[in-house]
Amino acid sequence: MSVHLRTRRAAITIALTLALGGTLAACGGGGSGDDASGNDVTTTKAIDDPGDITVPGFEPEEHEFGAPKDGGKARFINLLANDGEGIDMDVYWGVDATTGKKAATVKYGEVSDWMPIQVDQDPLFVPADGEPEINVAFYPAGETEREMQFMQDSENLDGDVRYTYAMGTGDGEGLAGIPASLSLAYEHEAGEPPAGKAWVALNSVGIGGIEGGDFMVLSTADGCNDLEGTDIEGGTANSGQAFVVDTGESSFTASDANTECAKRTEAVDLDLKEGDRYVLYAYGTSLEDRQLLPVKIGD
Repeated sequence: MSVHLRTRRAAITIALTLALGGTLAACGGGGSGDDASGNDVTTTKAIDDPGDITVPGFEPEEHEFGAPKDGGKARFINLLANDGEGIDMDVYWGVDATTGKKAATVKYGEVSDWMPIQVDQDPLFVPADGEPEINVAFYPAGETEREMQFMQDSENLDGDVRYTYAMGTGDGEGLAGIPASLSLAYEHEAGEPPAGKAWVALNSVGIGGIEGGDFMVLSTADGCNDLEGTDIEGGTANSGQAFVVDTGESSFTASDANTECAKRTEAVDLDLKEGDRYVLYAYGTSLEDRQLLPVKIGD
């Protein structure tokens, strides 16, 4: 590991410690506890000084954020459900809500607008090589306490990127009691369909927490397993298998695999133009209410 990486890791460790309201004790003996006001304090004792030195607990403040020099945009999709109910979520630029900057509140089943990416301007979060990272933190709507954060993600920023964050449901206990799963689409890398065609893809991030309900296939509304997967040069922005389709009015459904499409989601109608690219996000709180959310790449 290079010296640069070690230095940066140490700086971020310090920043995270301070951001979480932690204290950094000086070398030497001593202990920690609460003062009369309930604030955390750290006491240290110098070798030649019998007196105690008390340092007040650190109060983290919101950092400054700004757009990276090369630009970049992001948007957020909320398909997160827990205990059979959809959850609205708050998104923050940064590592947490206390030091971060509110980006958006996204209701269950909705997509935010595109927005300029914001990066932390605090020196401890600016890499020595000058290549910034985008840090994003996710909370249930209205929550800001660190223990309520159910996901935090960091990505490199390399030029004028387009990131779509789709928050869905996973299995297990999860952070803050919410088993979340994140699908990140690199839309600036998405491939183009063949001339005169469009493509669609199925993404199942929104149904990962439904027992026995996350293995679905995409079909036309009038057919069953009648779409043929195709490798697209450049891929589907990490969003799922691509299916090249004709332009014009088309309808699509998803159904459990290997059931001869016995139970389908409600059809999604699209009026496809040449070059269109759509990701159809499957989501729901149960086997019965699964549905498709169409999101157009690049819009």
